[in-house]
Formats: sequence, C-alpha cells, structure tokens
Amino acid sequence: MSSDSSLCSRCKSFLRSPRLNIDLEALYTKLRSNLVLQKPQEVDEQIVLCDEDYRDYELEIIRLQSQILFIREQQEQLKHSFPNSPPLAPKHVTHHVMFQKSGKRSSTLTS
Repeated sequence: MSSDSSLCSRCKSFLRSPRLNIDLEALYTKLRSNLVLQKPQEVDEQIVLCDEDYRDYELEIIRLQSQILFIREQQEQLKHSFPNSPPLAPKHVTHHVMFQKSGKRSSTLTS
C-alpha cells in the first residue's frame, strides 16, 4: 500500500511504514468464508509487497545488530582502559563535586 518514510525521533534514521497493512482478522474471516474474491494478480502484488517489507526488516535487524556490536566493543575497550579502577560510588561522586566547588584539597576519599 503505502511506503511512507519518517524519521526516528531518537536516532534520526529512516523508519518505513509497511507497504502492506495486513488485517489478520479480516484475512481469516475472508479465508473461512468460501468467497475469496481477490484476483490472482492482486494476491501476487501483495506477496511482492510482503517480500519487500520482510527484506527491509531483515536489513534493519542487521543494521541494529551491527550497532549493538559496535557499542559492546566500545564498552569493552573502556573496561580494559581502566582495569584497576573501581566504579564510582555515589559517595565518591559527591566528594568529587564538593571538592570542585570548594576548591579545597582533601587527601582522603570517603567510602
């Protein structure tokens, strides 16, 4: 049907609405009745549209998986850059912020 594109509000990548809007309930009802009035050409067109949507979804999944792998690799690099550093606890962060504001030097960190 429609192949309108819009942008993701978060990452600004293109989002494609499905080419064919499948109403499964209507399709099941139509198939249960013995009156299937669609022409073979219409069915073929719908199959082509579904195949194109499927291909687009596969490509989007691959793109997102690639992005996940990239982010995980960055995370691993960061983890290995500071192997002996414990994560900052809220008290450490608070102490650091207070030190920055007061300009006083403290030789101990509270934990």
